[in-house]
Amino acid sequence: MTHHEFAVLAYLARHPGWVFSASQIYEAVWDRDGEHCGTAVASVISQIRRKLTPDTPKGGYIRTVLGSGYKFESVI
Repeated sequence: MTHHEFAVLAYLARHPGWVFSASQIYEAVWDRDGEHCGTAVASVISQIRRKLTPDTPKGGYIRTVLGSGYKFESVI
């Protein structure tokens, strides 16, 4: 897992159930203005999902909240 992948996963996992926009995640992890984050966050989320999917049921831990962003859910 890359540095950014781990940092995004850790950031979301520290706040389970909270919804964060791509800009908020970008600002927290990249420590830069998230206004122009482009597809960086979506790309990293995709890579995390791809790497975790074999070990997680129902599509994984990171959920997309349409129109809002992403959230971490523990799968029990």
